[in-house]
Amino acid sequence: MATFISQVENYTGTFSDTGAVDGWLTAAASSIIDRLNPSKLEKYAQDVDITANGLSLQDYRVFGIRKSGTKARYVDGNMKAQAIDSDSIHYALTLDPVFFNEAGKVYLYAEGIATTGTAYALAYPTVANTESAVANFPDELEQALVLYAAEHACLDKMGAETVVMNALSLGAVTANINGVAWATAYPNQYTTIATALSALATEIGECPAIADKIDAEIALANTEIDNSATAVGTAVSTALTAVTTAAGRINAAVLLANTEYDKISAIVDLANVEFDKIAAEIASGDSTITDGSDIDKGLAQLQTATTYASGGSTYLSEAQTRINNGNAYLSEAQADLTEARAYIGKLVRGSNKYKDMVR
Repeated sequence: MATFISQVENYTGTFSDTGAVDGWLTAAASSIIDRLNPSKLEKYAQDVDITANGLSLQDYRVFGIRKSGTKARYVDGNMKAQAIDSDSIHYALTLDPVFFNEAGKVYLYAEGIATTGTAYALAYPTVANTESAVANFPDELEQALVLYAAEHACLDKMGAETVVMNALSLGAVTANINGVAWATAYPNQYTTIATALSALATEIGECPAIADKIDAEIALANTEIDNSATAVGTAVSTALTAVTTAAGRINAAVLLANTEYDKISAIVDLANVEFDKIAAEIASGDSTITDGSDIDKGLAQLQTATTYASGGSTYLSEAQTRINNGNAYLSEAQADLTEARAYIGKLVRGSNKYKDMVR
C-alpha cells in the first residue's frame, strides 16, 4: 500500500510540510481511539505496567486494571478519600483494589496506598507520513487518517494562496492589452465593469446624505428624550412638593387632633368632680323633716346639686366639642393623605414613562 503522504497528495497535490502531515495523522488516530466503542478496540490492547506514580492517560486509553490477578473496580475521583479510609465501607483492600483518574493519570489503590498493578490499555500511536499502516489500529479506519490529514493540508494551501492574493495590486493592471485598448479588445466586459463601477460610485455618493439624515434623526430623538426628561422632572418636582405639603398638613392636623383629645381627659375629670359633689351634697342632707326650715334646707341642697350637675354637663359638652374637633382634624389629615397618594401615583407614572422612552 502507498505511504500516507502519497495518499494525502492524491487529494492535495504536492505538499512539502511533511512534519505537519505527521501531526495531523497522529491527532486523527488519537481522536478515533477516544471515540470508538471499547469492544472495537480491546482486541488491540496490551498489558501495561502501572506504578505507584500512576499511568499517563495522555499516552494510553485504559480499559481495565488488575492487581495480582484481581480485577480492580473503578471509582469516581470523589471517592478517593473513602477508598483510603480504613473506617469506610468503601476502603480498598488487596483483594478488592480500586482505580480512579486524577490530574491526567490513572492510579491503583489498595490497603490505603497507591500500589502497582497491570493495566489493559491501548497506546495512542505516533504516525509518520512515510508509513503505510498503523500497528494496533483498525485497518479499515486508516483511510480516515488520510482524509483528516488531506483536509488540513488543503486548508493550509488555501491559506497560503490567500496570502498571495492579498499581496496582488490592481495597479498592475494596464490600460491596454498588447497595445489594444481594453474597451476595444473586450467591449462587453468593459461596459459591464464600467456600469458596475458607476453604480458603486452612485451608492457611495449617497452615503454622506444618508449619514447626515441618520445624524439628524438621532439629534431629534435626543431632543425629544431631553424634553421628555425635563417634563418628567418638572412633574416629579411638582409631585414631590405636593407630597411634602400634604405631609406637613397631615402632621399638623394630627397634632391638633392629639391636642384636642388630650384636653378631653382633663375636662372629663372636672365633670366627674362636679358629679361627685352632687353625691356628697345629697349624702349630707337629712331626710327627717321636723319643720319648714328642714324643707328650705333640703331645697337649698337640691339647688346646689343642680348647680353641680349643670357644671358637669357643661364639662361633658366641652369634651364632646373637643372630640368633634379632633375628628375634624383627622378627616382633614385623611383628605391630605388621599391627595398625597394621588401625587405619588402621578410621580410613578411619570417615572415609568421616562424609563420606557430611554430604553
